Amino acid sequence: MNQNNSKNKYNSLLISKGMLTGLGLIALAIIVVLLIFVNKPNNDKTGIALQDNITKDNASLIYNTADNIKLSIYLILQDHEIGRSNIEEKILPNNQGGFTSDINILCDNNICFRAMDAIKSYLDNNGYQVSATHDKIIFNNNKDNFIINFILDDIKKTDNNTYTQQDQQDNNTKIVAHPTPPTPATKEVKIAILLDDGGHSVDLAHKFVQLKYPIAIAILPHLKDTKEVAKIAKDAGKLVYLHFPMAPKSYPSTDPGKGGILPNMPNIIISEIVKANFESLGVTADGFNNHMGSAITENATLMENILLSSKEFTNSFIDSRTTADTVAYKVCKETAGYKCGENRVFLDNDSDINAIIGKIYEAAEKAKKNGEIIAIGHIKSNTIKALNIALPILEERNFKIVPLDTIVK
Repeated sequence: MNQNNSKNKYNSLLISKGMLTGLGLIALAIIVVLLIFVNKPNNDKTGIALQDNITKDNASLIYNTADNIKLSIYLILQDHEIGRSNIEEKILPNNQGGFTSDINILCDNNICFRAMDAIKSYLDNNGYQVSATHDKIIFNNNKDNFIINFILDDIKKTDNNTYTQQDQQDNNTKIVAHPTPPTPATKEVKIAILLDDGGHSVDLAHKFVQLKYPIAIAILPHLKDTKEVAKIAKDAGKLVYLHFPMAPKSYPSTDPGKGGILPNMPNIIISEIVKANFESLGVTADGFNNHMGSAITENATLMENILLSSKEFTNSFIDSRTTADTVAYKVCKETAGYKCGENRVFLDNDSDINAIIGKIYEAAEKAKKNGEIIAIGHIKSNTIKALNIALPILEERNFKIVPLDTIVK
């Protein structure tokens, strides 16, 4: 009798364990299904979630389009510092029952070519059939057609530009009024300017050093003319910064260039890249700032590693602020021994001379609040012309153009 009772208890225990095991498996299955559902990827090719309130009717609003692929293209353009004012889009119905997006992009030659390569790379990697010429990209997405036209800045119509009488003699263009300068500062206000993307052109480097103001240059590493441009600038008494390539959010479609820091890169590799980049200048760097870098400057650990590795070569860093969520300046301030600065205005996302002059004046107006400002432009012919026009006017109004190292603290 006792043996039967024990056997029954044992069988009951087995049944209970089996039920618990079965319930556990069912619960596990439910969790797995939920995880699959929650993490189910978008059917689109970019992984960017759509916003419910965006429709085809308002898709022409730049940077607010409902087409995920277009959002990715605009992100690539942003990472190449092509501003909204340089992009024009028209959306019209087509005869396939979809829409045709005709996008015109104005940019400098070098920037245009790099942006085109990045967009073509993105489209190719995502399986789109692309037709491309030297200045146009055409592709389809189901019933929608996309035509992207790159308008090189050197062939832009000049009727919308503004020049002085001397500029008219040089360029035979229309004369209209320049933007209105800011009101005079009631106390001395300091403006420091850094021009990025040095190393592409020796001719532009010679034009740059003719600027009588203490403007600094940031030079990209490992370019054909990197060393020569750095030497020209140093010999002219200009501050020379390393324009340090860092991956943007649109990486890998957008390549930051040789010597770029990439996401998830181990510190031992970062150290070697830092050393090679600084040594590629051929001169002692006065500091460095980030080229692109929206994917890196938001990462405190990566920025700390870059700053610590760079300390052997310089103790000065400027956050270019290519993303609103950057932590680079904050990390710099927390890194012992560093002098840090941050860009507050990009001067020439729009390459029109008048637009650049307007941005220079905007920077001056902002500088009144704290008494100083750092602004970043690029080594472009129109930027140099705009600086020659605007800076003498600002000096007359109690704004002082100062070297970067007097503001970077």
